[in-house]
Amino acid sequence: MKKGNLSKQEQDAAARRRRQIALAAVACVLFYAFLSFFLGQMGFIRYIKLCRQRSGLQTEIAALKTSNQALKSQVTALRTDPLCIEKLAREQGLVKDGETVYQYEDE
Repeated sequence: MKKGNLSKQEQDAAARRRRQIALAAVACVLFYAFLSFFLGQMGFIRYIKLCRQRSGLQTEIAALKTSNQALKSQVTALRTDPLCIEKLAREQGLVKDGETVYQYEDE
């Protein structure tokens, strides 16, 4: 029907219906956007989890760097320091020529 054939009340009702349909469509789009923002594959919740994981990995990296540095200094000492080499050899049960070794057995 044409607008000219409708009464004022019918025109108002049709306009109200169009507004309701438009409002429902906008509400659906906003609801979808809200869900995508929080629950989507790249949503806010995923972002928070990734930030926490990143923080944990950075802590682990710092600990590994410290451990790596300690191992490097130990390697350097073993290559250059005769006292360090001797200490490690004695821990492995080696003795110098002419030394007497006493071993005790536990009962």
